[in-house]
Amino acid sequence: MGMMTYSFNGHELEIVAESVEITSINSSEPDPDWTETDAAGHRHYHSKTETGGPYPTLMWKPDMVHCQDCHEEEDHGYLVCGECGERVQPGFRPLSPARTFIPGLTSYTIDGEPVSKQAAEDFMAAMRQERENR
Repeated sequence: MGMMTYSFNGHELEIVAESVEITSINSSEPDPDWTETDAAGHRHYHSKTETGGPYPTLMWKPDMVHCQDCHEEEDHGYLVCGECGERVQPGFRPLSPARTFIPGLTSYTIDGEPVSKQAAEDFMAAMRQERENR
């Protein structure tokens, strides 16, 4: 949260801006360095450049399940080796620990009384005008 206070002509404007954290709820992402060899000796890996998506040696095996809530079919499939069909779970890595924030609700008060954004802007304009006239 950020707070700024301005004094002018015996009055005080206070602006309080909240910060909203938007750090990703997902705590991991595909690991670009992931490799694995399945039981049959087939090597699997992550690739950003090969055709066939990020896992060119794997195939999606659909597993349709009837959803009791929405009453529709949902695909709960998984990845398998394209050669032998063994189920393979690609590797993941933690996301950056950096926290991310965006501006949230901003409130304005003059002498402790809530005012509109327009009233705060008018206060600031009058304060700037006074400074320019000096």
